[in-house]
Amino acid sequence: MDTEEKSTIELGKLDTTKIKFQEFFNHTPDIITIISYENRQPGNFIEINKSGLEKLGYSPDEFLKLGLDDLIVPDKRADIPEDTYWIINGKSYFETEFITKNGERIPVETSNSLFQINGRDVILSISRDTSKRKKVEDALRESEEFNRSIIAASPDCIKVLDLEGNLLMMSEGGQSLMEVDDVSLILNTSLIDFYPDEFQPDARNALTRAREGKTAQFTAYCPTLKGTPKWWDVIVTPILNANGTPEKLSAVSRDITARKLADEKLRWSEDRLMMGMDMAHMVYWEYNTEKDLFTFDDQFYALYGTSAEEEGGNMISGQEYTERFVDPSAYETMEKEFAKTFEVDDPDFLSTPQHWMIRADGERRFLQVRFKIMFDEKGNKIGTRGVNQDITELKIAEDKLKLNQDLLLMSMDMAKLVKWEYDIKTDMFTFDDHFYALYGTNAQEQGGYQMSAAEYINRFVPPEEKEYVEKESVKVLEIDDPDIISTIQHGIVRGDGESRFISLRLKAIYDENNQKIGNRGVTQDITEIKKVEEDLQSTKAELERIIESSPAAIIVLDFDGRVHRWSPAAERIFGWTEKEVIGKPSPTVPLDFIEKLHIELDRLRNGKETLFNPLLTPFEVEVFKKDGSKIFMSLSVAPIQGVSGKPEAVINVMTDLSERKEFEEKLKKSIEEKEMLLKEIHHRVKNNLMIISSLLNLQANYLKDQESIEIFKESQHRAESMALIHQRLYQSTGLKSIEFQEYITTLARDLYQSYVKDPDRVKLLLDVEEVSIDIDTAIPLGLILNELITNSMKYGFPGDMEGKVFIDLSKKDDTYVLKVGDDGVGIQSDLDFRNTSSLGMQLVNGLVSQIDGEIELNRDNGTEFVIKFKEMKLGNIVK
Repeated sequence: MDTEEKSTIELGKLDTTKIKFQEFFNHTPDIITIISYENRQPGNFIEINKSGLEKLGYSPDEFLKLGLDDLIVPDKRADIPEDTYWIINGKSYFETEFITKNGERIPVETSNSLFQINGRDVILSISRDTSKRKKVEDALRESEEFNRSIIAASPDCIKVLDLEGNLLMMSEGGQSLMEVDDVSLILNTSLIDFYPDEFQPDARNALTRAREGKTAQFTAYCPTLKGTPKWWDVIVTPILNANGTPEKLSAVSRDITARKLADEKLRWSEDRLMMGMDMAHMVYWEYNTEKDLFTFDDQFYALYGTSAEEEGGNMISGQEYTERFVDPSAYETMEKEFAKTFEVDDPDFLSTPQHWMIRADGERRFLQVRFKIMFDEKGNKIGTRGVNQDITELKIAEDKLKLNQDLLLMSMDMAKLVKWEYDIKTDMFTFDDHFYALYGTNAQEQGGYQMSAAEYINRFVPPEEKEYVEKESVKVLEIDDPDIISTIQHGIVRGDGESRFISLRLKAIYDENNQKIGNRGVTQDITEIKKVEEDLQSTKAELERIIESSPAAIIVLDFDGRVHRWSPAAERIFGWTEKEVIGKPSPTVPLDFIEKLHIELDRLRNGKETLFNPLLTPFEVEVFKKDGSKIFMSLSVAPIQGVSGKPEAVINVMTDLSERKEFEEKLKKSIEEKEMLLKEIHHRVKNNLMIISSLLNLQANYLKDQESIEIFKESQHRAESMALIHQRLYQSTGLKSIEFQEYITTLARDLYQSYVKDPDRVKLLLDVEEVSIDIDTAIPLGLILNELITNSMKYGFPGDMEGKVFIDLSKKDDTYVLKVGDDGVGIQSDLDFRNTSSLGMQLVNGLVSQIDGEIELNRDNGTEFVIKFKEMKLGNIVK
């Protein structure tokens, strides 16, 4: 039969039934084939639907060349009964496996029906792929076997209940847990009745939910049949029938007694942990590396002075945490600690940094941080978890302790103190580096930090003191009073050979049985103190010798005015013996001054201003002698400082002024006589100079030459300038200096009247400070002024020219500045005033040099001479 004979009759010739069949044939997911059936034997395939071709993997042409045996897996052909192909009553059914083109096996159930097409017998075979059903059946079978094994082996108590909750079955494991010897005795017992009254409502609610097709769970206490207390987690589920409605109930009870006890212990442990952490100011946290998030709790935020609500939740980024709470000084430390921790692969590594944090209220607190790395199940680092502890008070205490220890060490170092211990049983001293440093050596040189008493004496004690030190040491060791501090002082020879003096202070050490086991003490280098004490004793002895031999009366008074010390000179000058005045008010003080003396002594004791200030500055007083006479004395007063640094007494040093007073009177009279003589000399010098001036004036009248007349006139003015100084000297109260403002004014006006005929044409301007100048400077300075003023008035304004002559004198610090000049025609620019034939300028230059001065000429606006000088000292006279 060719392909056309095998094809289906054209759709146009089919009736409605055939059209429906064709639709079914083409769209069913089953494998539908039409097989030729001749001589009651199946032949080749005539037709196959699209689904069949897809499942079996053949093309139509390939498939139509096959027979049924080609499609059945060879090892399955024998499983098909021989009469299966004989279609009885037009139908047959069997299960087998088809093999696809690519060799895959497909389990199928095949239903065959006999048809006729165009008078020919054919078999319509419908084969359904049973792969999924087979898998479900296998899974169900395995599940049933598994459930049976689970029930048999389960450690839980598994019960099957009817819908009322009555017990129908209990697993063997459940019977063991509930300590049931005969399960038949408890069958048909309600599940509710197993539990105490307080848990029965939970059991009842669970049964109700299970009857509604839901799963229910509750936890309850239920003792075994033998009374053993137990806790259970119970899950009640419905057992559904084929219609999906509950027909029975399952109750699985898990013994959680151990877990319950563990939970209780854990809860108690957590409570204790929380109390301990709260008392220790400790809080817990976690950090997720991938998300860069810290997770905190309420206790954490409470420690930081805030709350989760204020911070927007219990999570915060690493950067935000750092900026919000970490003190800036700790940024680098914490960054390094986290980096270092993440480099370590040891899960037991614990990082323990400390840093300052800033609470939300601004308060700075100190934290101890302890944290470890967190790993996931694959061993990857995923973050950190740790605790923070507020140890601010501990930090403050540690800082104070360290400060105190540092201060103690500094104090001991400043005081040259070192510590040591002595063990009686081993006869060994224990020293440290500070001890050896004091002794000029070290532990390496001495063979360690321990040394016997004999070794100590042999190595460090001078030969002449060894016997003394040995005896004193024995005495100290015999003392059995824990409150006694013993002291031994002796010399040592340091490791470097230097001799020093030390003081040992030691106390006994006792064990818990109150048995003396040794000594503990300190050694102090008191070499300087010893030297000071020796110097003090020497000073005291020297002071006593001074007091005993001093010609001045030395009296020591307390602040009540009573005598504590009365020197031999005081006894000689005033007449009272030391025995007569010791402990009594000083008899030299007038009665009307005693109250005043007490007030002044009290002010002196309190560091206030007194009549005796400035201290040790002598002043004159008139005091009584024993015979009632009075005597002038020079009195110097000073407080005597006590150990506390406060005044404890007053020393009075009194010198007899009788002879000095007599000498001063004679000296005063002699000075007055000499002052009168000097004034007379100045007066006579002034008169002699004026006579010279008058003689020059008379002589000038006989001269006819005007130039000679001018020379005589200038000499006359020079003599008058010197005479004016001597006049000022004998008219002044002092004989060494004159008021120079008044002198310049007089000299300038005299010269002005002599040389300026028209005052309206030439003005005189004076700006002179009030200064007093010594005679050694005043005389040459007067001659300089005379020359310069004369020069300006004579030559500065020729013809009818108008202008000013000015004189300025000022002082800055110890330097005088004298300016003399005019705004006239000025000096020729080519004239060197330092090298000139003019007698006047030669005189000026010579006198400026005599007073160690400097002279400058300013030609900018007329003529201005500027002279700077310092006052001549007594005896600094230029030869």
